[in-house]
Amino acid sequence: LEDGNSVTDQSGLGHNWTVANGTLTKTEDNPSNVFAILNAITPSSNNNRAGGTRHFNNSGGYDMRHSTLAVTTGKYYSEFYIADMTGGFTIVGIQDTTQFDDYNFLTSSSRGYGYRSDGTKGNNNSSSSFGNSFTSGDYIGVAVDLDNNKIYFSKNGVWQNSGDPTSGATGTGSAFDITDGYD
Repeated sequence: LEDGNSVTDQSGLGHNWTVANGTLTKTEDNPSNVFAILNAITPSSNNNRAGGTRHFNNSGGYDMRHSTLAVTTGKYYSEFYIADMTGGFTIVGIQDTTQFDDYNFLTSSSRGYGYRSDGTKGNNNSSSSFGNSFTSGDYIGVAVDLDNNKIYFSKNGVWQNSGDPTSGATGTGSAFDITDGYD
């Protein structure tokens, strides 16, 4: 982007662009400016809407959604709005890509960690008391710290279990000490 109205080809081939009307806005697709959406190539992806930012399940049955991004190091935050849980059960969390299974709960796998709508946390076919239950109209936040192998969950901006995602290696209130070496 040169001046908001033109783009100069950096290859030297002279493929320069000039905007006829309006203003050109520079956008970049790079690791600091990429956002996860729902993966369109998983089963039942025809239920994804709004460019992969919304999903609906009109059958009332089990339905797992995966992200388009997989990470191995670093710190990440994502937030989910629970629009409608009529007759349903929701789990929000993370799972190793090698254990994706569209027909089992993410908390069924040894490397799947989730916050369940009944307020429990789950991993490896086991659940235990954790935080407040959630339902339609709630926002669920997920903070993943792969540098310290911790995961935290919030409900409507309040970290559950007195969690502090900025606590680093101490992992204050983390839901899980997650297994290292995620894909």
